Amino acid sequence: MTYEVDRFTAVDMPTVQLHEVFDERGTRFFLLSGPEPDYRWNSFIDEVLEVIADLGVDLTVGLIGIPWPAPHTRPVGVTFHATKPELIRGHHSTLGELEIPGHIAALLELRLGQAGQDAMGLAVQVPHYLVQFEYPRAAIALLRALSGAAGLVLPTDELEEAAGRADAEIDRQTHESEEFPPLLTALELQYDAGVAGDADAAEEGGGS
Repeated sequence: MTYEVDRFTAVDMPTVQLHEVFDERGTRFFLLSGPEPDYRWNSFIDEVLEVIADLGVDLTVGLIGIPWPAPHTRPVGVTFHATKPELIRGHHSTLGELEIPGHIAALLELRLGQAGQDAMGLAVQVPHYLVQFEYPRAAIALLRALSGAAGLVLPTDELEEAAGRADAEIDRQTHESEEFPPLLTALELQYDAGVAGDADAAEEGGGS
C-alpha cells in the first residue's frame, strides 16, 4: 500500500492471473502466474484443476527457482521431475528421498499425478548466494528447459542482454569481497566433482 503524509492513497492487490500466450511458431499455451496463496491450498488446487479440464490442457509444467550450492561460474542446472517417467526420459537424478518445504506447484503436480494426468516440474538451481539478486541466467535456463520439455519456441534475446549486465555486476561485487573467492573455489571443486561422478555413473549405466 502507498501512504502519503497522513493517509493511504493506493493499494496494489496481489492477484493470480491466467494468460493466453503464443510462442514464436504460434503454438498456444497458458501461463498461470502470481503469488503463492497463503492458505486454502486445496481449494485453490481444485479451482486450477477445473481450469485445466475446461481448457483441455494435456500437459502442465510447473516452474520454480530453488537455492542451490552451485557456483555462478558454471552452467545453471535444472532439476526435472514428473508424474510419469516417460515425460522426463533422458534426464536422471542423483537425489534420493527427501522431505522439502511444500509449495503450491508441487502440490498441483502431485494432485495431477493422482488424477492420472501428465504434469512435470522444472526447478532451476540458483546459486544460493545470489537469491537476493535478479539472476537472468536462471530464467534463461528455465525457458530453455521448458522449450525442450513442452516443444515451445520461446525467445531469450532480451534476457541474454540482461544476463550480460548481471554477470558483470556479480563479478565486480564478488571480486571486491575478500571472503568470497575461497567460497567460490570450494563450490567450483564440489560442482566439478559432482559432474565427474555423474559422468561415471552414466557410463556404468550405459546411458547419458
